[in-house]
Amino acid sequence: MRIEIPKLVGSRGQVRIEKLSVGYQVWNDYRFIAFFFDLTEAEACMNRMIPSTNICA
Repeated sequence: MRIEIPKLVGSRGQVRIEKLSVGYQVWNDYRFIAFFFDLTEAEACMNRMIPSTNICA
């Protein structure tokens, strides 16, 4: 089994996007928020993140 280390793609405040081999993860202060196959969807989620919540509005 191969262990994959995510790579940081972008961040804004506590919200960050990490790249995996199959897609992108959105995190808010060490809390997993969502997974996307497309970077533009992950960036849109990060841009719509409601402050102090774990919701992509």
